[in-house]
Amino acid sequence: MPGFIKTLTWLLLAALLCIIGLLLLLVSAKPIAPKSKHPVQKSTFPNASSLSPGSFKIAEKTLAKALHSYLNQQGMSNQIQVLITPKQVNLKMTLGTKPPFLFLNFDITLKTYEKRLKLASVKVGSLTLPSAIIEKALLWLTKKEPTADMVSMFYKYPVQLGNGFLAINVSSPQLHSEAILQTLKNSRLIPYCRATSQWSQMTKEQELSSYLRFLFQRAYNQASLKNAVRENKALLQVAAAYVNGQNPCQLFGIQEPYTTPKKKTLQIYHRHDLAQHFILAAAIAATGNQSLAKALGTYKELMDFNTGSGFSFSDLAADKAGATFGALAVESLLTARRLQRIMRKARSAEIFMPKTKGLPDHLSRNLFENRFGGLKGKGYSRMELLIERRIQACPLYRALRNGRDGRI
Repeated sequence: MPGFIKTLTWLLLAALLCIIGLLLLLVSAKPIAPKSKHPVQKSTFPNASSLSPGSFKIAEKTLAKALHSYLNQQGMSNQIQVLITPKQVNLKMTLGTKPPFLFLNFDITLKTYEKRLKLASVKVGSLTLPSAIIEKALLWLTKKEPTADMVSMFYKYPVQLGNGFLAINVSSPQLHSEAILQTLKNSRLIPYCRATSQWSQMTKEQELSSYLRFLFQRAYNQASLKNAVRENKALLQVAAAYVNGQNPCQLFGIQEPYTTPKKKTLQIYHRHDLAQHFILAAAIAATGNQSLAKALGTYKELMDFNTGSGFSFSDLAADKAGATFGALAVESLLTARRLQRIMRKARSAEIFMPKTKGLPDHLSRNLFENRFGGLKGKGYSRMELLIERRIQACPLYRALRNGRDGRI
């Protein structure tokens, strides 16, 4: 027994020395960041969900101010320095004790990887920590904090670094594919890949309504009330890939021998772009991102000022109708099943897509601003209201809203 106590004593002493040594490595006698001059404010950083589509820049001082204010609100005395170059973001942060005689210094470097910010190195005091583990821990912790939007913004959206600022693209066209590919890479997609191939081989039809009717007939036959939402989500992912010129199973990484679907230029009202806009917005909305689907549509039209095609209210109508369709396809088990029942008999696009007659297209930036007042103008608001009324008047949405089951 005395030998055991002696061994235990030495172990405890060794553990105590390790803890003391670790503390000595972590704390410092001097701060590495200069004293912060930023005033503490309640909110100094935009919320990701409130951002308008497009790009915006964040200066070094703005980011430093946001971090300084947040830490102060948590009761932490801190000093912050942010340095941004085209190659990296360096953050030096000092947390002090009261009274200030010991300091916890952080030296963090972030670099861009595939246009996203990634932790490159993390140093606390004299101790270098594994950045991969710290990054995962940080993302997990921030999900439980009010700063979740602020932190996730740098990981979620494409970032470009410059001298003294970083630019965040909150609505990149890349998000179209990311929003779709984030779910359902599994066997639920296979029946709709097969159905796509079968439909493309057996008909010369080019209408989107014909293709969707065939897919929803398959969904109605093999689905039940309890899995109607999941089937609709899978169906729309496959349809979005096919309408936009992709081989669905190849795109989603499904390895199964089957006949490659014949490529078709599917249309709504004899326009391929309307079919693309509609089905892509529907697929994104079906993932739970209806607001993103609508925002991306508006963003795409604004970007068309730069490509020569101009702003199109017809495309915008297709985006909004698609977002409505996708949201209803997964709204509830009952609504999802009703939508299947109606769509398996859809003979034309008029059931789910409003007529585009009278909707101005190919508007230049000057004409759009002068005639409609831009996105905040009364003219634009009137057009949005007109489009929304046309969408709600479509037989599919009217039937679902009134609870009619399978009859239009």
